[in-house]
Amino acid sequence: MTFIFAHTGHWITSLIYAAPVVLLVALLVADHMRNRRRDKAKVGSAADPVEAQAEPAKAQKPHNPA
Repeated sequence: MTFIFAHTGHWITSLIYAAPVVLLVALLVADHMRNRRRDKAKVGSAADPVEAQAEPAKAQKPHNPA
């Protein structure tokens, strides 16, 4: 049984169209992994500037002018 393969020109044009999609998926995966690693490091550290600013706002009592 003989298989017929397309010549290189067909593959190159397909790769040109697929390259941006593959690049976008790779960047999204890399970003997801980076965020996951950063979140794991954030859980281990107590010094988080965003949470440090949010804590006093949570501790304040509501202002009642009456």
